[in-house]
Amino acid sequence: MVEVKEGYFYIKTHQWYDHETGKVGLSAFAAEQLGEISFVDVDPIEGEEVEQVQMDGDEPASDPLDAT
Repeated sequence: MVEVKEGYFYIKTHQWYDHETGKVGLSAFAAEQLGEISFVDVDPIEGEEVEQVQMDGDEPASDPLDAT
């Protein structure tokens, strides 16, 4: 069963938005369908600070030291 986080706004393209923190993300279904995501392009917002946040998952999407 897919986990639906309370307090998040979901759209038809399987993205979610947390209005309290401004975090955005993908539903578990979208992440499974897309596979590994190696690049994300975000348009800058004039006058706003943007920072990287940690994943909610237990493991990283890829290991930079794993050459296999």
